Amino acid sequence: MIETGVVREPAGAEKRPDLIGIQMLRGLAASMVVLHHTLEESLASKAAPTSPDWLTTFGASGVDIFFVISGFVMVYASFASERPSIGAGTFLAKRFVRIYPFYWTCLLLILILWGLGFYRKLDPTPGIWLRAVLLLPTDQPVLTVSWTLVYEMYFYMLFAAALFLQWSRHVAVFGITTAIAALLAVSLLLGAREDFPSNPIVTEFCMGMLLATAFRRLHVMPAWIGIAAGLSAIVLASLFVPHETTNGLPPAARVVAWGLPALLIVASSLSLKAVGSRLERAMAWLGDCSYAIYLTHPFVMVVFARIVKNQPRLSEMSLLPVVPFVVLICLAAGAAAHVLIERRLLDFGRRLLAPRRSEAALPR
Repeated sequence: MIETGVVREPAGAEKRPDLIGIQMLRGLAASMVVLHHTLEESLASKAAPTSPDWLTTFGASGVDIFFVISGFVMVYASFASERPSIGAGTFLAKRFVRIYPFYWTCLLLILILWGLGFYRKLDPTPGIWLRAVLLLPTDQPVLTVSWTLVYEMYFYMLFAAALFLQWSRHVAVFGITTAIAALLAVSLLLGAREDFPSNPIVTEFCMGMLLATAFRRLHVMPAWIGIAAGLSAIVLASLFVPHETTNGLPPAARVVAWGLPALLIVASSLSLKAVGSRLERAMAWLGDCSYAIYLTHPFVMVVFARIVKNQPRLSEMSLLPVVPFVVLICLAAGAAAHVLIERRLLDFGRRLLAPRRSEAALPR
């Protein structure tokens, strides 16, 4: 959702700006999504006070921030200069290790919980599970938040194609953006407005890529002012842009009303410098944990919803006061999953990739 982890300099790269701001934004974006889903679950009780519509909707924009970050990081990490610093095979192998093992662990947990009586609406047919395991487009995701990972994999495949063709940085950004725009246009022209390629949210990856090619020449406002302005724009859009549900804004409006402010937020974060404060370290560590938080918080939502359902008294009182506690539980559970499971899976996967990289470094 989601590209996570410390951004490292490509081999042979010149010294480049500190990206502590990107890492902190990952923690913020993950927290926003958790808040969004927690507030949605709190609406099971209609007792006042309830979360206002704009606040419940606002948190969904964390996904838009993630998508812009992902587009930026892919270009930043894959191009030490104008030429690519990584091959397509290595790129895909690293993306596989980053995304799939922990995601599959979450799918396994869903299967176990389904056997215990949870996830009763889940239809465990082979086709649905195959699409879930491979992260193929589907309108019946097993893990609800995995729809964003499907778009991530779509973007990674296009990016890998550019690396395979050995395109320069600027040609790669132009080519991928053109391909995404063409697929989007064809889908809309064919009337496939509900299909996977027709959602313009994928253009937010392109925003991030364009930022990676231009951020050195940008002179944006001071970091915290830019971030505050971007978040304020998202809040105003959540207030005034018509939307039928709290899931988010309509696709086309979302790209403009949330995507462009997300771009401003990410661009502004690039000028942040590491100062070693406690808040900075906490937010950066949340950034490390953001993928685990993103994939595990739906399990906390399931438990929260079950408790509310089984305790009639809770449906007669406002659940807004318990929202902060549920959010903290989600963050703590995700952090624990990162330390105990995700990090170990990553270390194991990277050890498997190490011989491949060593072999690739040998002279031919």
